[in-house]
Amino acid sequence: LFVVDAKKEKIAVAEANKLGIPVVAIVDTNADPDVITVPVPGNDDAIRSVSLITAALSDVIKEARSQMPMREVTEDLEAETYSTDAGSEGDDADRKRRRPRRKRRPKPEAIAARLKTDADAEGVAEAAAPGAASEAGA
Repeated sequence: LFVVDAKKEKIAVAEANKLGIPVVAIVDTNADPDVITVPVPGNDDAIRSVSLITAALSDVIKEARSQMPMREVTEDLEAETYSTDAGSEGDDADRKRRRPRRKRRPKPEAIAARLKTDADAEGVAEAAAPGAASEAGA
């Protein structure tokens, strides 16, 4: 875990220590270096100081990752996938055995709200054209 201000992020540092996660932190004079696994002395309040330290740390991480062996690629090359037609038929049979989905029933509150909005809309339409409403009803 990398922390810029150990005093401000004391909860994260405490949880990492409980779980046994190593903590790397920029430690100012106001922070306790005893709770930090790898304290980096520096000013954790200045933006330039923080950016310099984090840039140096990220460069070291990139360099270390580039020197690591590429085991993920070798695992992908060694893996082979075999498929058969019988396997795909089993999937279709599983789908047919399933029950169809139930249709969703609206909740009573939703039905009441819908009826209310429909009634309000009809009332507005009747008020706008009183002759048209009587012709439609007849």
